[in-house]
Parts: sequence; structure tokens; C-alpha cells
Amino acid sequence: MFHVAYAIGVLIADTYWFRTGHPLRVETFDLYTTTAWLIVPLLWECRKLKFDLGWYGLARLKRSDVLLTLGLSLVGALAVWLVPHVEALQQYYANYSGGSSWRWPLLLWCFSWLPGWEFLHRYFVLRAVGRHWWIVVLLETGYHLQKPFLEMAGMFVLSTALTYWTVKRKNALPALLVHLAIELGLIALLTR
Repeated sequence: MFHVAYAIGVLIADTYWFRTGHPLRVETFDLYTTTAWLIVPLLWECRKLKFDLGWYGLARLKRSDVLLTLGLSLVGALAVWLVPHVEALQQYYANYSGGSSWRWPLLLWCFSWLPGWEFLHRYFVLRAVGRHWWIVVLLETGYHLQKPFLEMAGMFVLSTALTYWTVKRKNALPALLVHLAIELGLIALLTR
């Protein structure tokens, strides 16, 4: 259970630093999450030559996966549309909106943590817990307790769907693309 313990540790550290200021944030590039969520787990998996490239390729996907990816991305975009219309979400994201001058810094920040988030959860931990895939959902939901309830609840539902789908296909690419679409939609909304 090293994988789960590691994930819990880095997520707790990130939650603490999120509230108090990251010591490893360089401008808008989050070196901590890039290292802790992506580089260290990737090196751990590669040390035994266990890394399965099929989890990020196209060979295991079916045509229906493309439609499901597009559909869930659209649902995610509609959920992002709620931000200015729900007071709790509006208040939470008020500090992140700064007009178009924030677009590139937010994109850089997103690309510094998003690949690591998906790799940590839907590859590193998921492959370790096997049929107990719901542990990934609990980890993601636990991390999102710091966000407004509506976002945390929506994330729980989406995480359940994406994690189950990843298990069935043994492929994390659709989950990464759906999550990316949601984050890009949020950045577009916050920087308009």
C-alpha cells in the first residue's frame, strides 16, 4: 500500500501549502506538484520497467470512447458555466479571475499540475489498488473537501465515472482529456 500512503502524504502536504503558500512555486509553475505527483511516481514505476504505455495510447480505446470523452467534456463545460451563477463557486474563484493577463500564467499553472494529478491517481495509485478502484475516488474527493460542496460533489461523481472507465479500458487518456477540457473551460471563464 505504499502507493496509497504516498498519495495521501503528497495530497495532505499540497493542501497545507495551498493554504499557507507553496515553497516550491516558481511564478505560476508549481514545481512541487510536478515533482510529487508526476516525476517521483513515474520514476518509481520505471525503476522496475513496469510502466505500461498502453495506459496513455489509443490502441485500447474504442470508438465509443471518443464520444464519451466529448460528452463528458461537454458536461464539464456546462458545470464550469455554473461558477458565476452559484455564490459559493463565485466566491471561491473570485481570487483567480484577473482578465486576459492571467490567461498564460493560469495555463502554465494548469499544465504544471494536471498531468501529475491524473498520473498519480489514475495510473500510480489505481494500478496498485486494482479492484479496489474506489480508493482513488476517495482520495480525489478527500482532496476536494477544501472546495465548495457543489464542486466537491460534482468531482465525486466525475471521479467515479472516470476511474471506473479507466479500469475498464486500462487507459487513462480519456480521463486526462476530460479533466483538461474542464480546466481549460474554467481558465477561459476566469480570464475573459
